[in-house]
Amino acid sequence: MLEAAGADAIHVSIGMPESGGYISATMDVEDCFNVENAAVIKEYVKIPVIAVNRIVDIKEAVDVVEQGKADMVSMARAQLADPELVNKYLGLNKEPVYRCIGCNQGCKDKKARKKITCMQNPLLGREELVHFLPATEEEKKKKILIAGAGPAGLELACNLARRGLTPEIYDKEPVPGGLVNLSALAPCKKNMLSLIKSRVEFLAWNGIRVQCGVEVTPQFVKEKNPHVLVVATGSRPAVPEIPGIHGEGVITGDEALTAGGITGRHVVVLGAGLIGCEVADYLAESGNRITIVDVAAEAASSLNAFRRNFMLKRMSRYSIEWMLEAQITDVSLPRVKVLQQGEEKTIEDADLLVVAAGRRPVRALADGTAEGRKVLVLGDAQEIGTALNAIYNSVEPALQIFD
Repeated sequence: MLEAAGADAIHVSIGMPESGGYISATMDVEDCFNVENAAVIKEYVKIPVIAVNRIVDIKEAVDVVEQGKADMVSMARAQLADPELVNKYLGLNKEPVYRCIGCNQGCKDKKARKKITCMQNPLLGREELVHFLPATEEEKKKKILIAGAGPAGLELACNLARRGLTPEIYDKEPVPGGLVNLSALAPCKKNMLSLIKSRVEFLAWNGIRVQCGVEVTPQFVKEKNPHVLVVATGSRPAVPEIPGIHGEGVITGDEALTAGGITGRHVVVLGAGLIGCEVADYLAESGNRITIVDVAAEAASSLNAFRRNFMLKRMSRYSIEWMLEAQITDVSLPRVKVLQQGEEKTIEDADLLVVAAGRRPVRALADGTAEGRKVLVLGDAQEIGTALNAIYNSVEPALQIFD
């Protein structure tokens, strides 16, 4: 009908306002999920067919066309994440690709920022305002030490490299990435790892190695004697003062994600924010019965609508009980006492309590290490936030690193 009416091409998209998570598909949806629909249309028309929806890799796009599933491919967010995507595929730009993650934080989440931005491309929307001017020969001689190879530390190192500077970057963990590595363990979040991969590759391309397994201590700083010390040491779980919360059978959300082997138990999760819900989602997928307790009236309220909808829908398939507008008052496993809207309740059969009630900055290194040098604090060490915030706020410090 469209072909007969004179259409020059058919753009096969999917979704409507009520299902916006498929129009701008999140990381909860697999890549190229709508290509087969385009392939079906192509069987019945002679005009060009355009495939779209979560096609974020040039090789994926080429495969779609070469396999005859579509004549063309439309890629939008992929080129917001990396405006040089096509040039890199053609070999005109040798830098690593910055792949769209599908987080929908910078491009779709109005709660995060009023102006468009991108976790992978923090220059988006301010291209004409930010210019990485080459460092002078005198500046290149100055030593910059970055403690922490999470999103903030890596992004700053990349931006310094764009100016021709060679920072030294260390992390006490065996691999770079910080909390992103934990985040990627939650269901449907493995795409987060590309955030780290692209930056580590960019640094290597510039001859900068991330040195892992090295803890930066005050003594280490003293020995290295940098002109600038950057403290990007992240955060640690916040543990509220509740009777019994430091007892046996109580672990943090970080520990729950990395422990492995937690299955077939009744797990009480303290916290219904993003971290608590992701931990609960992960543990429920592993075959545990979950009870989530939080003083909030709504779960994961800070998460953008599309990702939140996918996550809550996924969680609804599992054995999860919600106790919102409630607080834990005492822990003595297997009993957990809860006060919910003025009514005292007791969970009688809890095997494990997971504390996922926010985080606190880790920034002790910034204290007492100034000694004639500039000290910058970035990322969660400065203020608890998202990876998007950590990366976005690591651009300007690179421009003013010696100011």
